[in-house]
Amino acid sequence: MKRRGFTLLEMVIAIAIFAVIATLSYGALIRFSDSYASLSDHHERLKQLHITFSTFERDVRYFASRSVRDEYGDSEDILIANPLDPPVLGEVLRLTVSNPNPALRGTQQLTRVAWRFDDGKLYRVSWPVLDRPSETEERRRLILDGVAEFTLRFVGYDEQNELTVLDDWTDNVGLPAAVELSVTPVGGDSLRRLFALTHNVAPAP
Repeated sequence: MKRRGFTLLEMVIAIAIFAVIATLSYGALIRFSDSYASLSDHHERLKQLHITFSTFERDVRYFASRSVRDEYGDSEDILIANPLDPPVLGEVLRLTVSNPNPALRGTQQLTRVAWRFDDGKLYRVSWPVLDRPSETEERRRLILDGVAEFTLRFVGYDEQNELTVLDDWTDNVGLPAAVELSVTPVGGDSLRRLFALTHNVAPAP
């Protein structure tokens, strides 16, 4: 029985069809890969924003009304919020936080913390002691990168006991009832959250 092989024309057509299918498949694979990378970046971004809001909420919720002294021995305001003359450039908030003490169950540990916005990066700063000597080193933790704008506003009551919203807050008007946090990622939409400020009176040293 005589066997018949593929002609040159049939081979060319088969190769052309294979090339078209391979090109289409490769294009689909590239689009899928790009979409997956974009979704992964978006998911990671949302995760970082969630951590930012959760950490800020925890600090505000466990705010402790306790006076402290700075590294020069001077009395420092209980709450420093969007000051015109910040202690450190870019600092928008400084307060004392009361957290459960992992070393002694049933007790609280007071920590002085600050939030700073510098060159598109948001940091949370803390100090190991409240009334800190001049040699005390701060601990700085990067919370969020790629931030276009970071702002705080404060909700409270004025002298007529009417609700008011201010861009900055000082101790001479008491303490705010809530803090509004607004974060705008680079190339993204602004996200806002409102957190109630819990007034926990901490014992004096």
